[in-house]
Amino acid sequence: MAKRKEGKGKEGGPSELQDLCDAVRKTIGVVINNDEEDRAAGKRASDLANSGLLIGKPRQAIERMLGPGTQCGKYASGDSYTFQSFGFARDDIYYSVGRLPDGWVGGVPNLVLGFDKDGKCSNVKVIHTQ
Repeated sequence: MAKRKEGKGKEGGPSELQDLCDAVRKTIGVVINNDEEDRAAGKRASDLANSGLLIGKPRQAIERMLGPGTQCGKYASGDSYTFQSFGFARDDIYYSVGRLPDGWVGGVPNLVLGFDKDGKCSNVKVIHTQ
């Protein structure tokens, strides 16, 4: 689970959070054609998750920065693989960071966010689906 970084002065502030969110948001929906692009999308998602800057943020604020997420309970898979198996609730959200070309089989990095009873982000992971 990502933890908030403390005592970083300007780094770790609103500008860094917005830059990280912008990088992820710009990758959502972009076609991933090869392993290099997949790694780059995964790095963008991991940079945001590992920054700890989403922890404690209200869901509404996160969705303003990243766009609306998809509820984890709506994850469609042909097997038993679900985000719930990683401890996320059905109403937590995820963002597929990139997408495969039509007709391809495989997966992409997903930024998955869990929220506490007050609607604040309490858990952030990157899970690469297959």
